[in-house]
Amino acid sequence: MYKYTSKQTTMVLSSYVICIPSFKRAHICQQKTLTMLHDNKIQSNLINVYVANKKEYDEYLTILDPKYYNKLVIGVLGIVNQRKFIGEQWPEGKYIIEIDDDVSSVDLKLSPRFKHKSLHFFFNSAFNECTKQHSFIWGVYPVYNPYFRKGREEISTCLNYIIAAFYGYINRPKLKQLNVSLTKQFHGNKEDVLRSMLYFKEDGIVLRFNKIGFVTKYYNNTGGLGTFNERLKPMSDASKLLFKLYPGYGNIGTKKTGMVEFNLKKIPSKYVNEEKYYDMINNKINNKTKKIKKIGGRKITVSDTDNDTDTVNQLLTIDQPQTIKTDIVDDVEQQYRDNPPRDSPYRNELSIINRERRHSLRPSREYIRRLRREFPNLPTSYVRNTLRTANRTRRRERLANRIARSNGPLLNRTQRRRLINQ
Repeated sequence: MYKYTSKQTTMVLSSYVICIPSFKRAHICQQKTLTMLHDNKIQSNLINVYVANKKEYDEYLTILDPKYYNKLVIGVLGIVNQRKFIGEQWPEGKYIIEIDDDVSSVDLKLSPRFKHKSLHFFFNSAFNECTKQHSFIWGVYPVYNPYFRKGREEISTCLNYIIAAFYGYINRPKLKQLNVSLTKQFHGNKEDVLRSMLYFKEDGIVLRFNKIGFVTKYYNNTGGLGTFNERLKPMSDASKLLFKLYPGYGNIGTKKTGMVEFNLKKIPSKYVNEEKYYDMINNKINNKTKKIKKIGGRKITVSDTDNDTDTVNQLLTIDQPQTIKTDIVDDVEQQYRDNPPRDSPYRNELSIINRERRHSLRPSREYIRRLRREFPNLPTSYVRNTLRTANRTRRRERLANRIARSNGPLLNRTQRRRLINQ
């Protein structure tokens, strides 16, 4: 038993318990989460399944294998109410792990610290790390894809998204500052984003194990929070409300699928940079910060204000008028004259614009001429190569469209390009 004191409470930390909230997915719960925990040799007396009502209880009782769990508990309807109910069932300071009912596997292999360890060892280590770092919550990387996880740091302490499908916390049921009932009007969408912010605001730290991933399906046809189409509007409304209430914690973004998200800012832990933590919490740091960018193999300082963004867009957009502001251009030109780099200093800006325009406008001859006028020091070879790449891309896309029409309308962009390269 380990004791430590925070500003909120003095606690005695104890062994963990696993709680699985489930709704209308008895077969999935048995086949995935319970089987996964059983295969990882997690003791069944640590596992409890929470259902919404008596009808669900009777159904789950007949389907779930009693060897795989300890108790089947009748809770309340709604994921936000259910999580609150779970917290109130356990004493202060209890280690609680909440896992969705459709988690089929957990990947520890990318972590040098846990790749040869058991899931039980990881759970204990996660809570031990919480006590060392004075955190009351931990989570894992929200995406299973190993490519996104392998290059990240083992543990992060800044403000991060702690996904509710697989996370653990030290129970503080009486602390009203952690109440996420605000998201009930959106059917529980974004309740984990709000929880991440509230924990960070209260404790100044949240832990996330970035090399640990798990397999699940976020948009199911039955049960859970609903299908993709059913969640589009509440996700959008919830994100807009969070941005209105907590503007200093993140920004609104839209995925290619049309799903609106509230993307959290990487605010450092107050135990790492206390001054910057409080400045960002109080929204004192705005978008007019200076950023160090690597251009042409050398580091230069580029302003990131709205006016500078407008300037870059005007410089590199064909349809804009010739009369433009040149604050950034003059700054970069001066650095080019004082210490000329190996390549053009504008290569980074051009690559950014080309990437943004990849799915819309391609650089044309007029576009290249415009760049030559605005950037007279741009190497001729780079302009020529850029133009050749643009023409080659256009030819490939035209060929892909012809192939797609001959093979039917169901091919997407990736499939079309594969046909070209065959």
